[in-house]
Parts: sequence; structure tokens; C-alpha cells
Amino acid sequence: VLDFGLAKAWEGGAPDGSSSSAALSQSPTLANTGTVAGLILGTAAYMSPEQARGKPVDKRADVWSFGVLLWEMLTGRALFAGDTVTDVIAAVVTKEPDLDALPAATPGAVRRLLGRCLRKDPRTRLPDIGGARLELQDVLAGTATEVGAPSADVAEAARAERSGRVRERWTWAAVALAASALAATLAFVHMTEVPEPRLPARFVVDPPEGWTFTPFRWPVPSPDGRQVLFQASPETQDGATMLWTRPLESLAARPLPRTEGAQDPFWSPDGRFVAFRAGGELRKLSLADGTVQTICALPSGGFGPGDWNEEGTIVFSASSDGVSAIHAVAAAGGEPRPVVTADATRGETALHLPQFLPDGRRVVFIALGEGDGLPGVYVASLDRPDERRLLAPGRTRALYAAGHVLFAREGTLLAQPFDAERVEPTGEAVAIASSLGFSPANHGIGYLGVSPGGTLAYMSGQAATGQVQLAWVDRKGGQVETIGEPGSYGQIALSPDERQVALEIFEADEEQYDLWVMDVARGVTSRVTATPGTERDPVWSPDGRSLAFVARRAEGADLRRKGLRASDPETVLTDSPDEDIPESWSSDGETLLFIRQTTSFDEKTVWALPLSGDGEAEPVLTAFLLDEPQLSPDSRWLAYISNESGRDEVYMEPFRREGDRVRISVAGGGQPKWRGDGKELFFTTPDNRLVAVEVQTAGDRIEVSLPVELFEIRGLQGAGYDDYAPSRDGQRFLVKLPIEEDRRQQLHIVTNWPSLLEQ
Repeated sequence: VLDFGLAKAWEGGAPDGSSSSAALSQSPTLANTGTVAGLILGTAAYMSPEQARGKPVDKRADVWSFGVLLWEMLTGRALFAGDTVTDVIAAVVTKEPDLDALPAATPGAVRRLLGRCLRKDPRTRLPDIGGARLELQDVLAGTATEVGAPSADVAEAARAERSGRVRERWTWAAVALAASALAATLAFVHMTEVPEPRLPARFVVDPPEGWTFTPFRWPVPSPDGRQVLFQASPETQDGATMLWTRPLESLAARPLPRTEGAQDPFWSPDGRFVAFRAGGELRKLSLADGTVQTICALPSGGFGPGDWNEEGTIVFSASSDGVSAIHAVAAAGGEPRPVVTADATRGETALHLPQFLPDGRRVVFIALGEGDGLPGVYVASLDRPDERRLLAPGRTRALYAAGHVLFAREGTLLAQPFDAERVEPTGEAVAIASSLGFSPANHGIGYLGVSPGGTLAYMSGQAATGQVQLAWVDRKGGQVETIGEPGSYGQIALSPDERQVALEIFEADEEQYDLWVMDVARGVTSRVTATPGTERDPVWSPDGRSLAFVARRAEGADLRRKGLRASDPETVLTDSPDEDIPESWSSDGETLLFIRQTTSFDEKTVWALPLSGDGEAEPVLTAFLLDEPQLSPDSRWLAYISNESGRDEVYMEPFRREGDRVRISVAGGGQPKWRGDGKELFFTTPDNRLVAVEVQTAGDRIEVSLPVELFEIRGLQGAGYDDYAPSRDGQRFLVKLPIEEDRRQQLHIVTNWPSLLEQ
């Protein structure tokens, strides 16, 4: 738009043979010759007065041309027209631009900018086009200052040119007097004028070319509202997810360096840093120089973005010693400490998604559980963490901004007036957007972000349905074939003969998981459980004829076993006040390993249950917080997760006998799985990579190779879940891929969103 260059040769007039103003606007004043000093070169309708007179020109000529083009964009007609090129040039030299012809709704700041761009004398013209960009950014952000009748600028400039020599004779006293009078006048006008209303602007952003928006992730506007952070994944399995930023004044997003594998970003209050999770750590990126610093190692079990207050305190959700809590840490670095802890006596099981209120001391968060008022949105103070107040019932996420609380309800975004001091709503909720992305398992947790600067961002698209496609991929992540239809699948478990896959399928109407089995060859599913309540964590028996699982009911949770038909009876395997979750079955079918976790989540231990005779379950490993115990194919070795180092790592040791104990993962790990011959172990990393290590055993000794990264697995639920399954030969993997429609997700951005409430 700003490259006005030298005109090319133009032959002929308008299509009808006349010399239309449109044709003249593209006509050169000289063609088919080289550049010659003193000759006029340029497009007649856009050349500056000094250019039309054949005088020397500089960058201020482009400022004039920009002003002409902006005027034409606003009015829809040519600023300088005529029957011939000579007439057009004469108009450029002699005619004053008519700013009164601009649309009535043109902001005063834009009128003033045009007046400064279209001054005949280049000495009084806007000196640099960069100034125009700053002016227009202020208009878009609503921070431009309106000062009186802008059209007077051009008339005043014309009078100034005609009386230039007179002005040069003014005394300094006269200048000072005039400046004082002008300042007083502008102050009066600024105080008495009625500001023009700022209208909202909406636009939609597609993912960068070759990338797709990562499902179930929050876009995050910067504090000043001028750019939006989002997480994107490459369309192929090559490469890691990254953080991207989309400046509102730009047409393209740009990736942030050193954010490979980053998740759940959030801004510092001044917009100078971006904090995020990666590699089991909380890190911050300096936007000024691109450096990344570690803030702290993360406890296990947290998810979702945190928040950062003006005092330099960051809050985030995580589990420490098995207890879910909102943690706080200094942004400069340090040890995180729990500040608001889940209260087991009230039935709370987890606290998530904290956000500071404007005072920087009180925190809004989601509390999950099955007690009174749970799940619900609560507020607690860092100064009095045990005193909390229920703001709204249900599993939803509330974001405070501009005197309102924003929250989602079944794909609709609502804003409710809210008094942040008294911490209570002051009016009815109003819908301000639809088609908001949300997880079917968490209807109220909409994927949106909002800034104090008035910018709202949210995701829409099929990824919000939570549907995924089961597929086989090779060791490089390349897709081999798909299996069945897309669905809302949770954890998956491949049968021993690889002919069936057990699935957790979320039933949105009942808000519960049921177990199904899919035929791998035909893609046909059959229901296994149909009773009220949730059934999860399926584990196959070695003969492939039954499943062990945990059944959660209102009265508690049980470890159960059931055949594959819906009519088969369920057998309760353990009777414990704690929750028993099946994990691995011995190859002879005689022993079932399970995790026993207390209702307060402060203990997770590995137990073995004999399935023949009258034997009782007995503990196998009891130190630290343990998860995902996986017996090797010959049942001689046990791989599992332990948090003894401060984060989840994968370990291996002999099963029920003495011998070597080896840490397998290097920088965090989860979801260990064996190859069919026991000579290779797979696991996932905190940045969603699938890793393999070769395993050699001799007697009770273990030797493992260095970990080798295979590919990225998108959308992992966590270290203690089952999101993939290796084939027996370890050459391919059953995974859950985003379906094709998911790649058509869109990022919606709304500037000045509070004005939506006035429409």
C-alpha cells in the first residue's frame, strides 16, 4: 500500500474510450524513458505538490500519497480528479483537500492525521510515516486524544504557507502568548467535548500455515490487549508444539523462540514476560531478548494456566504430596509453596485454574469434589486461605475483567456485572459470543482469555467437541491407518491379541464415562458397562475375555472385573474405603496390580491382588507417590512412576525380589509401556514426546540405553493415564489423533469487548 514507486507505461483510456478519472489516477506523467533530473515522474493523482512542481522530494512525498489513499479509502472516491493529467496535477498543486467530505463517523484523530499528511508545504507535513502507524494504533486501541475540529488543520496550514514570511517576523513574546492561549483552549475543549464511543471490532484468525491450534488450550491476550498468545502444533507429527503470538496490527502470527513443548502460557502484568510450563518446570520468556529462565520445578498433577500479580507472585495449580493445591512462587524464582489446599473434610479433591482479582491478594479458582457446593467456583485470600467463599456452583471457569465476570455455559460466553471489592455479582449475565469451544467433559470450562486492555480471545471449532480419531502410527509418528469413527475417547487399552481396544467413552448427557470395546479390524464398538456411574481405567485379562476397571459411584469406588458383554455380571474384587485402580495383569493371569489412593490423594501405593484362592491383597511398593505399575511380559520386572525426586519419573526394578533399581527417564516421565518381548520400554515426557529405551537384563541386573525420542503425542492427559498403546513388536503405536475437522479451529478476537454490553 505504501509503495507508490514510479508508474509503468499506460496505453489507452477508459474501456469506453474516455479519459476517466480512474484511468488518469494510474497515468504516468512520463513513460518509456529513464529517470532524468528535473522531470516529473509518478502517478498523477497520488503525487505530492512538490513532486508535481518538479522539486526535490523525500520520504514526506510518500506521507502525502498515504494521506491521499487513506482519504479515498474512507470516502470511496478520488481526492484529486480531472479530465486530463494536467487537470489532475493542477488540482494537486492548487486544491485544498476537503476533510469535511469524510464520513461523519470518522474519528477525530484520523481527521487530524489526514490534515497533517495532506499539508502542501512538506516542512509542516507529518515527517515520517511511522508516526501515522502510531496514530492509527492509538485509534484502534481507543487511546487516541480528540482535540477540536481537525479540518481547521488544513486551512490553518494553507494560511501559514501564504503568510510564511510574516510569521518569521513574530517576536518570541508573541509566540509564547499564542502557545499559552492555545493550551488553554485545547484544555477547555478536551474537558468539555463528548468522546466518541469506541466500537468493538471482531475478526477471526486461522492457525499458521502448516500448523493447527492445539486442542483444549487457552488463548491469552496481553495485558495491553495488543497481541494474543496461543499454542499450536505442526500438522505433521514432526516437531513440537510451540507458543505463538498474534499482534493485532499484524496480518501474521510469529512463533516465540525457545518455547518448544510449552503449555499453558500466561503474561506478566507489564507484558514483558511470558510464563509457561515445559519439561516439568515453570519457565519465563523475556520478549526483549528471547532468553528463557526457570522459575521453579513443578510439583505433579497440575494443569491449566496460572496468573501473575503486580507484586511479582505467580499462582498455579498442582499436587504436592498427593494433595491438590493452589501454589505460589516468586516470579524471580524460588520454591513453590501451597497457599490454598483442597479440603478433604469438605469433599474437595482438586483445585484448578486460579486467577487473581484486581487487589492481587484474592484468588478465584475451581474446586472439584462431591461435597456440598462442589464442584464450584470459589474465592480465597492468600492472607486467609482457609476462608473461602462460593461464587457460583458448577464446573466452570470465571475470568474477571472490566467490572464483569466472564464464563461459559454450553458453548455460549456470558458476562455478568461483578463487584470485585464485595466479591458478588451486581446484575444479570448477558451473552456476548456463541460457538465457544469447550471440553465435553468440562462443559463450563470455555477456552477463552481476556485482558485488562479490553481484548477478548476465544477458540471455536470442532476441537471443542473432544472427538479424536484412533489411528496406528509408525515409530516416526507417520500415520499408517485409522480405526473406526471419531469419538469422545478417554483412556485406551489394546487387547493381548491386538484385535480389540477397550475405550473410555464420555457420555455428555450423563456426564460420565462408560467402557466400550472396539473391533480393530472393523471399527465396530460394543458396550461393556451400562450401569449408573463412571467406569474408567480398563485393563485386559491375559486371555482377552474380561476387563478389570474402577467403578465410581455416589457411595464410593470399587475395583471390579467384568466380561465383555453388557449382560455379564460385575464382580467386586476389593473392599476398601480407599480407591483402587487397576494397572497391570500378570501373564499367568494370577495377579492383578492396582494403585490404592486415599480420598485425600496424599497416598498412592502399589498393591498386588491374587485372583485365585483366598489370598488377600498386599502392598508391593509403598514409598512416595506411585503410579502406573506395569509388569514386563514375563512378569519378572516392574516399571512404574515415582515422584521421589520432586516430579514424576519412570523407574524399573525386579518384581517381588531383590536386585537393581534403575531410573529410566531423565527429565520427567509417565505412561510406561513394555514391548511384547520385554526388550524395550516406552514412556512419555512432560513435553508430550514418546521415548524408547532398550532394556537388557541378566539375573537381577538391569542395563538400559539412553532414551531415544520417537515422536510427539498430542493431547496427553497426564503421566498417570493411558493415551497410547504399542504393538507387540514395538513398530507401531495406537494413538488418538485430532480429527480433520479439528484442524479448522479458529481463534476469535474481539477488541473493546465491554461495548458489546451496550448494544
